[in-house]
Formats: sequence, C-alpha cells, structure tokens
Amino acid sequence: MSYEYPQPTIPHPQVGNTKMLSDFLGDLFTMGCLKGFRFFELYLRGREELLLQVYRQGDRGAKKPAPSKAFQIAKAQKSSGISHRTQKQMKLMPSGPMLPATTPLDHDLQRDQTRTAFLIAGYARYKRPYVWLRSNHKELLKLEIDSTSNKDADNPLKLDSIAQWKANEVKVWDVIAEIVTLTQDPAPINPFAINHDFFDSLPVEECVFATGALISVLQKIYLSNVPYADQVMSDIQQLHQRHFTDFGELVELQLMQKQAPKPNRFN
Repeated sequence: MSYEYPQPTIPHPQVGNTKMLSDFLGDLFTMGCLKGFRFFELYLRGREELLLQVYRQGDRGAKKPAPSKAFQIAKAQKSSGISHRTQKQMKLMPSGPMLPATTPLDHDLQRDQTRTAFLIAGYARYKRPYVWLRSNHKELLKLEIDSTSNKDADNPLKLDSIAQWKANEVKVWDVIAEIVTLTQDPAPINPFAINHDFFDSLPVEECVFATGALISVLQKIYLSNVPYADQVMSDIQQLHQRHFTDFGELVELQLMQKQAPKPNRFN
C-alpha cells in the first residue's frame, strides 16, 4: 500500500500581492492617525489614501532648470523650497495609473504655499501602492519635450521605495522617509524627527493617546534597522517620559473627579 504525500500549495502571485497591499494599507491607516512630526503632517483620506504634506523651507534664491528626461522635479525659476536632491532625483513614471479625480480639497492644497502635498495610495484595482504629487506642479514639474498636453504630469512619482515594494516588503514609513529626505534641504538625518513642543498644546488625555501611538510606530521604524535608529530611539525615550508623566497626571485627575462631591439635583 503506497502513500501519496500531498503536494504543497503554491500561492498565486495575485494572492500574495493582495496580502501585501492589505498589510500596507493597515500601516497606512496607522500612520494617518499620527501627529507631531517635525518635517511633515499626515491626513487620512479614506482607507486607501494618505495625504503627506511636507513643510517647505522658504525662499532660497533663484535656481536654474536642470536637464532631465520627460517630466521631473526641476529647479524652479522661483525658489520652491524643494531641495536640489529632489529636483535631480524625484521623477515621474513615463506611464502608470492616472491621478484620481480632483476634489475641492485638492484645489485648497494647490493654493497652500507653505507645504508640498503628496498622495500615497494603495488602490485595490492596482494591487500595489503609488505616490502622486498633489501641489506645486507649476514650480516642481518641467516638460522638456514638445507637447500640447500635460496629462503626463498626473503620472505617479518614480520612487525607489515604490519600485522595490514587491521584493523588499516596503512599508509606508519607507515611502515617507524617501519623500521627506528628497524634499528637505539639507536632508534631515532623521526624517521622522519629532516636534516635542507640539504636545505642550494638547489636553493631557489627548497627549497620552498621541504619544502612545507615536511610540508604537517609532519602535517599528527603529527595529527596521534604519541608519537613523539612534535618533529615533532618542525621540522614543523622550516620548516615553512624557507619556508616563501625562498618564500619571491623567489618573490623578480622574481620581479627583470621582472623589468630588456630586451636586444634589433636588437642591
């Protein structure tokens, strides 16, 4: 009597892509709930979209356009606050999924001159994430070839992190780190540096939740062996101190509220 061993089930590539995208969207949602970064802000726009707004750095003098192929981030004739590194390396894909339809919020983003907006999205129909530039197109994108249409300007950005997504299980924070590093001039040692003064303006209860959420994500970034791990750990330690201090204060406030005499509603 012979026994046939079951053949191993090889997952279909489509299944793997779906699982990776689901994990990516989970991290995207988590990142969208965080506040207090020094170089950028994050806003959720539904389950599949994360708006990244990188702070601009003001006028740094006139710059001349740099040669490029097709569309690329170019040296603006008027200073854009975008780094030389961004202008040289951050390019658009020659083709790809087109930008989603614009909304009233997108028009507001285009009028904001203090920040540069990027849309990080993981649409189920594409089975992978993409990044689009959402503001400052006139200053940051230059067409080097003759064309009567600027539709190519709505193509996704060509980023190393996005290109390596399938092979290296790239996380949302890897994409954010690349954009911030390319955008800021000089490039920050730690793109996830924390603005600790931000938490001084928060109510103690909100501060406890905000710092706890930040610590959780920063720990994941630290464990991913980034070159700025020491700086991330320094921020984690400061956040830990604030978190437990505020948590103790919150507990005391709640105890005082419980012990306070309740008003007699019959008086």
